[in-house]
Amino acid sequence: MNERFTPLTREQLDIKQAALYDSLATSAAGKQDFSLVDSKGALVGPFGLMLLDPELGVAIQNLGAVFNSGSPLTHRTREIAILRVATLEASDFEWYAHEPIARAIGLNDVEIAAIRAGTFAVQNAEEQAAFDLMGTFLGDGILSDAEFARLQDAVGARALYALIGLAGYYRMIAQSMRAFGVGVPDPVAG
Repeated sequence: MNERFTPLTREQLDIKQAALYDSLATSAAGKQDFSLVDSKGALVGPFGLMLLDPELGVAIQNLGAVFNSGSPLTHRTREIAILRVATLEASDFEWYAHEPIARAIGLNDVEIAAIRAGTFAVQNAEEQAAFDLMGTFLGDGILSDAEFARLQDAVGARALYALIGLAGYYRMIAQSMRAFGVGVPDPVAG
């Protein structure tokens, strides 16, 4: 058991928390290769943490929905960026949650291994820009004028803005889980 965070079960929640629990459990149902609810009835990963502050949790859920449905990024580009964040932030849960999605949308073993190793290099300018930008933003965060121009030329201003937002979103999720000691669900309990 995690000593920093004990996930709340549905029965332990107040009205706002219960509404968020129900929303999270239904909105994400079937979108991943694992159960969002563990054997005790608690939400796994970052979803359980969102219940600590349901108003913030709703805002986080809504922002995540933008990256999944309203984004100018291709599915491959988005998953490359997420896996890069997972690697740079040492987020086992994000890797666990997104590697199967990346495979389902066509990333192969070589590409996935290269993302994890930090050596990803492809001819697709948008995909390469996503990988490179995550490294910069989660590294020193300083984007030179030349690098900004290269990335904007590769993806356009709207997609570049979306990638910057995605970097911040997934970094926040990873850091929250790290602070509270939340990792990959136990296969027996999750």
